[in-house]
Amino acid sequence: MDLLLSSTVGLKLRVIIVYRPPPSTLNGLTSSLFLDEFSTFLEHYITDPGGLLLVGDFNIHVDTCSSQHSTKFLQLLDSFNLTQHTHGSTHKDRHTLDLMITESDDNIVSNLTIGSPFVISDHAAVHFQLSLNKPPLDKKIISFRKLRSIDFDNFCADVMNSSLPDLFASSSSSLDYLIDQYNRVLTSILETHAPLQTKIVTLRPAAPWYSEEINNLKRSRRKLERRWRMTKLPSDRKLFIEGCDAVNKLIRDSRKNYFASLINENQSNYKELFKIIDKLLQRKTDIQYPPCKSPTDLANKFTEYFTTKIDRIRGHITTAAFSHRDTVPVVDNACPYSFDIFKTVTADEVLTFIMNLAAKSCSLDPLPDRDRSMLFPDYYFFAERRLVSHTIETKYVKDLEYCELFCYMNDNCVSANFKKDPETGGMSLICELNNATHLEYDSDLTTDAVFYYRGSKNACAKNSLCQNDAAYIDECQANTHDCHLNATCNNTNGSFMCTCSFGFNGDGRNCTAHPCYHCTNLDDFDRKSSYKGKNPAKCDDKLKGWYRFVRDAGKQMPTTCVKERRCCTDRQGWLDGEHPTVENGIVKRKVCFRRHGKCCEDSVLIDVKNCGSYYIYKLFKPPTCNMRYCSTD
Repeated sequence: MDLLLSSTVGLKLRVIIVYRPPPSTLNGLTSSLFLDEFSTFLEHYITDPGGLLLVGDFNIHVDTCSSQHSTKFLQLLDSFNLTQHTHGSTHKDRHTLDLMITESDDNIVSNLTIGSPFVISDHAAVHFQLSLNKPPLDKKIISFRKLRSIDFDNFCADVMNSSLPDLFASSSSSLDYLIDQYNRVLTSILETHAPLQTKIVTLRPAAPWYSEEINNLKRSRRKLERRWRMTKLPSDRKLFIEGCDAVNKLIRDSRKNYFASLINENQSNYKELFKIIDKLLQRKTDIQYPPCKSPTDLANKFTEYFTTKIDRIRGHITTAAFSHRDTVPVVDNACPYSFDIFKTVTADEVLTFIMNLAAKSCSLDPLPDRDRSMLFPDYYFFAERRLVSHTIETKYVKDLEYCELFCYMNDNCVSANFKKDPETGGMSLICELNNATHLEYDSDLTTDAVFYYRGSKNACAKNSLCQNDAAYIDECQANTHDCHLNATCNNTNGSFMCTCSFGFNGDGRNCTAHPCYHCTNLDDFDRKSSYKGKNPAKCDDKLKGWYRFVRDAGKQMPTTCVKERRCCTDRQGWLDGEHPTVENGIVKRKVCFRRHGKCCEDSVLIDVKNCGSYYIYKLFKPPTCNMRYCSTD
């Protein structure tokens, strides 16, 4: 038997169980034939990545030094850098026949012991421990700045007190020098207010099929384990084993249902389908770059490669290709234009340019751009109106454009109130920044004769997508996001987006399992209403959660009274009412249990849902035993 054990991080161990029949005249086997075949066998597996463990009854007396066959066998193992670990009698005739073989460089076998006397077999049990530590999760060093902690007023003051204003007022400096000083000064100020920090984060694998039901069942299993370890009773050990089986079955069914539904949903989307298959088979496609010393060296190699390729193509193009023309035109690549006259821009023009910038940044920028798309349309401008109870900050500004700029710079601001400042005779404005708009709180938009209201059209208002720290940090890889366990984190320019995984509903931060994709299958053939007999009578005393009837159990619950002595139980459960449609959603239905000739002597209420091509039922332990939910086609 050949068994390959592998983990998601690449750890592999191949376990091969070998049985060699003793040579005899009847089977025609010889020792030399085995050595030749075993050598070919090892050549095939010894080069495979990962560890190798050979166990089994080799029927070779490796404890007998005088045996020529044993000597050749051990020499063959040594030539393949293999070690045999079993020492002592493993057979009733006091020979070592059951071997444990690994690669000499692998220290995975320890505490090997030979078991009790030969009672149930002529071979003894060989016990050992395998040192297969769980591989640690990958870690990554990331760099980030806490941009949201910057005090904007102090930051602006430091910029104004720096050398930049005087530097740009001078006309004697070259453009390259100005750009270099601009980058240096702004980077230095940014380092003061939000210094670059590093930290190590753990990259955790996603389990979109994992549900709260699995989590609760694992807690119950842990309680059963603690109880058994405390009491050491066989009955508690049996309950613990049943709990382990229940958890494993639920995880297996959840994974199977999740991926089956995912494949069905993407049958026409081949690109996504191949991604799903690669994930199932744990195949990773690593991008292979040419060997290089640095990213700059890699970029130069790519440039050189394509430049050489273009030159080669041009060299193969001869004048014969242009034989249909009288002359081959000569192209002058020199640009006849140059920029030699520059106009001084005003602060208002710079402000307008900044407000119209695209919401994207580059790591080379001295200051990251803000990932906000904020507009102040005219139809959200109201005279003699003021939004009350939502002001988070008050600013004294030159004009309306500066009021809008301060709102833009505040991540929580989505609208503003403003009025003329009486202290300056109306030459400046008092600007109130609000964390809400009139669209959300229409009743708070009150009449005020001296105020004006300026609402914004901001697709990311009061949303985490408006944050800008992701210019330096990937919250998804850093695992600093607040996405739900069953949601996918997608990094964006400036933040991240949470999307519930397939089979879950919610906003990404709160995701609940969709019962159609997270239900347990019931496939007992004796559960069908057509099954006759009840020896022994069965009871559904362990059911709890959403279930679906599949395979031998049929497709659904019967909606008519079930005959006695059916479903392998004393009290047959059937659905008293019609099944719902998809549009009905989750509905309540009564399940009747037959007894003593009465079709509905006992009953319970359950939830039922139509999932399109099948029904699911939220079942639980019936009031008494032996009661069982029946099924039918």
